[in-house]
Amino acid sequence: MNKKKLRKLLSEETNGKCAYCGCDLQEGFHIDHIKPVSRYKEKDLNCLDNLLASCPKCNFWKKDKTIEEFREYIKDCANHCDDAYPRYRIGKKFGVITELTDKDIVFYAEKIGLLKKN
Repeated sequence: MNKKKLRKLLSEETNGKCAYCGCDLQEGFHIDHIKPVSRYKEKDLNCLDNLLASCPKCNFWKKDKTIEEFREYIKDCANHCDDAYPRYRIGKKFGVITELTDKDIVFYAEKIGLLKKN
């Protein structure tokens, strides 16, 4: 399958949305490997079952993480803000920032049944 057809198919699978955050895909969206190529030495990681349409920001932050590692990475982001940004800490102290640390991270592809949550 040529690259143009592959991109069209992957975009249609997710209704033109990023498989992770659900934002509208723009021209030049990324094709993400569910099982990262850099970590798995299996053959044919470029098969359709291992590819998802992703916005550049989600693909950048996912990097070589598995789906579950990416989910945990997102859940842990508030801890890093607290450590790195004094303004965040004061906002939290005065109640203008509320953390939802027990929020379940569900990716868009899971919501539409394209990706099964482990």
